[in-house]
This record gives sequence, structure tokens and C-alpha cells, in this order.
Amino acid sequence: MTLKTKVWIGVGIVVLAIVILFATGIFQVTLTRVDESGSASAPTTSATKSSSKQGSSQQAKLNTKAISFADKEGLGTFEIKLPVGWSLGDDAQIDFLARSMAPLKLSTGADFYPNLNIVVGKHDSATQTFADYETTWKSQLMAQFPGMEAVKDGSIKVNGMDTYVLEITQAAPDGTVVHQIQYLYYVDQQVVAVATGTVTDAAWDDFEKVINDSLKSFQKTTDTSSI
Repeated sequence: MTLKTKVWIGVGIVVLAIVILFATGIFQVTLTRVDESGSASAPTTSATKSSSKQGSSQQAKLNTKAISFADKEGLGTFEIKLPVGWSLGDDAQIDFLARSMAPLKLSTGADFYPNLNIVVGKHDSATQTFADYETTWKSQLMAQFPGMEAVKDGSIKVNGMDTYVLEITQAAPDGTVVHQIQYLYYVDQQVVAVATGTVTDAAWDDFEKVINDSLKSFQKTTDTSSI
């Protein structure tokens, strides 16, 4: 599967269906809590149903130890540092999934869990260079999801990788405005990765720094250039 196919699936899930996945309680996800040192506890299956309890305030710092993972196509291994108090999840269409253990309460009474997602893939024939992504990523994404609004974008370096950063907002069907930051990492001439951090727009200021810090910690840990 090329990255474009995979990312349209991944971004669609993150921007649109993540409210369903983590707010309505219809789905179940396998969660593994990560403590401050980066160690994972035993997995538990949690139904994400609404709770009358408000989530505790976000700790704006990262775990000291990174979490390692391999993408589902076997392209390589990678690592990222999660915010303190976040847990790992699993989804068949996303290579890496993590969320806050403390939900935000929506106006509907449902819970929304701030989350991070990563998909990894190969460049497709039409998008080979980092300049290609800089030129086309935002316009193609906006065309694919007309309800998205771009907040800002630009290019930076993350652990030696050219990275395109796009910040967007999207209104969910229930009226909740979702705020998302996307990091598109040009890993090498073979592989590209897209990571997203998603939270409600109302809570974005509380999570912006720790989500960006987490996404800036992403790096590959194996050589993928000869795939």
C-alpha cells in the first residue's frame, strides 16, 4: 500500500472518525498504560464510554524514555516519546496509536481522548521528493476533506528529517471542532511517515506544547533507505 492510500485512510480516521472511536464508546481499543519512565504496564481492553468524571489536568511533559514500534508493512522501526499519563492503543489501519488516559468532556456529555497517530509508507510515483510534499500535501488534503480549515503550515527539521508541518481544524458531525497538528516526515528517499496530534479546539492551548514536543521526538531506529 502506498503512503497516499494509507494516509487518506489514516487521516480520515484521525480527523473524522476519531471522535466516534474515542468519544462514543462504540468501539473497544486495547490500551497499555505508559508510566513516566516509558515502561508499559499490562494491556487492558477499555470501552470508551462517557464518564461523569472530568479528566485530570494535562501534564505538559514527556516520558523520559521513548516507545519503540515497527510499522505494519515491515518498512522499519521507529520511536517516539509520549506525554506523561498517555497509553498505547492498537488499530489495524494505523501503525502507532496513543491517547491520553484522561478524557475531555464534550458539550454532548461524551468523552474525547486527545490522541497521537502515526502511519508509515513508501513514496508513491507522483510524490518522490520533499518539495513534492511541500507543494501538494495541503492542497490535496483540503480537496479530500473539504470541511478542513488550515491554521498554518511550514517546514522544519526533526532529528535530521525534512518535515512538513500542517495545523488544521475540522468540525465533527456533532458540532465539536477538532484541532490537529500533522507532521509529515521525509524519512528518506524510500519512506515517509505522517504523525498527527488531535485534541478538541477548546483544549488546544493546553495540549499544543506537549503534543508538538512529542512529535518532534519521532525518529527512525533502523536504516530504511535500501527498502
